[in-house]
Amino acid sequence: MGRIEYGNFALTLQSAEATTGFAQLYESQGYDFYTYWDQANGFQPDSIHTPDVTPLAASIPTLQLFYDPAPVIAVAAQQTERIKFIYGSIDSVRRSPFIIAQTMLSLDNLTRGRTITMLGAGEQKQMKPYGYSRIGSHDKLVDTVNIIRRFLDSGGDPVSYEGRVWNLDRALMALQPYGETPPRMWIAGSSDEDLKLVGESGNGWTTIAPGFTEDDPEVFAQQVATLRKYAAEAGRDPDELDICISAVVCVTENEREMEALRDNPYLRWWGMMFLPNSDLYAKWGLGEHPMGANWMYARKCVPHWYDRAQAMDIIERTPREAVDRVSMNGTVEQVVEKLTPYTEHGATHVLLTNAAPIAGYADLGPELMAAMKANE
Repeated sequence: MGRIEYGNFALTLQSAEATTGFAQLYESQGYDFYTYWDQANGFQPDSIHTPDVTPLAASIPTLQLFYDPAPVIAVAAQQTERIKFIYGSIDSVRRSPFIIAQTMLSLDNLTRGRTITMLGAGEQKQMKPYGYSRIGSHDKLVDTVNIIRRFLDSGGDPVSYEGRVWNLDRALMALQPYGETPPRMWIAGSSDEDLKLVGESGNGWTTIAPGFTEDDPEVFAQQVATLRKYAAEAGRDPDELDICISAVVCVTENEREMEALRDNPYLRWWGMMFLPNSDLYAKWGLGEHPMGANWMYARKCVPHWYDRAQAMDIIERTPREAVDRVSMNGTVEQVVEKLTPYTEHGATHVLLTNAAPIAGYADLGPELMAAMKANE
């Protein structure tokens, strides 16, 4: 296995210069890649973005603000030399396969081969408020991945395709990759069909750990084994697949800080949402999930629709133990110990999503990255 690559993600600020400037900061800190999310709004209710919950509220009025990621990446690429960019996660509902492929190839050329596109079925919060239907989103994802693969491999020749939702009739994509190798395409999702799709047509798989791996590295290991099996059955080399975990972490100087953070409303909200299905609470022995049985964040939740009273009621019914189930928490050394099984089971990329700065603590992400590199 080659060297593991580490990434971070950017906050979106009203200032375009500050937003694109995160790429320069992360490149100087030694990160290998930088993620700019494709979001319409944030992951948490704006009603709890107040100074009593997060010190960020004093300087950043909202975390609901997002630029279109493509121009941000294009500008950031002109300000950097080495760092790679993750464009995504792009859902296959709000953009057609052709538009995604065109943007993907445009960024490949504008960043000189430094952009990876991440695709997923998408979240309800980006759809229902804006008039999009999430019904059939997975069928659209399957078609989108297959169509993009055909465009990337077409050499500029017309492409025809009959799919579940999308059909192409001699569609032309004359725009070609920057170099000899087409840009890489990662796919988010944990179902067996998602893993099969990656194995057959993708370049990489991405998941959120530990919540979406059921807080169990062995579940992740089985997913990796299934993915590699599908790639081999499709006649592809499993060793050429990227495997990225978006590692939700909360890194603190000591346990006293972490103990306080378990009561922070932001982290408790994450404890409610950063898992694939609310039924996992039963497996973890946490009792009833505050949103009830068979509740799925991606399909059901529109965070900015919750007012302060509604959000705080959900947070108060979320056990503080859930925080430790959906994020890897503790000192640098403790988080390294929790992350290591994932890299040992095949993770090639680690996107560090550090929650501690939300509560006003120092960002120890660079120190965690350095410790992980030293541990390889």
